[in-house]
Amino acid sequence: MPTHPRVGDRLPDGSYFVDRRFSQFLLFHLGQPMVSQDDLYLLPREMQELHEKYMNVASSGADLTNLEIRVRVPKHYGFFDSNTGKIQRENDITFGIDFLDLFHLFNRKCLDNAILRLWCVHYTREAYRVKQYGMAVADPLLFNATLLGPDPLLAESGSGHWVTIAIYLDLGGVTYFDPLRRKENEPQCDFDPIKNVIDSAYRDAVKWYAMP
Repeated sequence: MPTHPRVGDRLPDGSYFVDRRFSQFLLFHLGQPMVSQDDLYLLPREMQELHEKYMNVASSGADLTNLEIRVRVPKHYGFFDSNTGKIQRENDITFGIDFLDLFHLFNRKCLDNAILRLWCVHYTREAYRVKQYGMAVADPLLFNATLLGPDPLLAESGSGHWVTIAIYLDLGGVTYFDPLRRKENEPQCDFDPIKNVIDSAYRDAVKWYAMP
């Protein structure tokens, strides 16, 4: 076991390092259950069914190393191609979700872009199913590391933290709530960089999704 493994590192025994809990390591072994049986019973029915399908594939003897779940993108979803930097609207676009992403989700460690994208695709399909054609969900890869650049809040925080962003499509505005906002007698934080990035991404989404 490496002394200081990083999240996502594959170890000599084939497992993936996920997290350190005190002196214990949280590891993911392909083909083994993602959660304990007790924790599995606490999960929603849909996640239990997904875990059962994963275990069925594992028990079939298939090599899981390069396997992933392929998700078909509906043609009315603006799929952001990070290679070209453009929105793609072809009929046969798919993206993959690997089992390590699912392990993170089952253990509530992090949400990978692929999982966020899956939620956006599902929400878009549901909107069209109920004939809410005036709604669009921006592909999460629009807000990628290349677009965001250096984190403007690093000067205020030695580690990452959560912010809440509300996008008002009808009003064409963005409101964000940040726990690092200035308190009484503290210097004012500069939030213009992150506001400009969000506003820019919003304008691009409006243009690419052909929204009014």
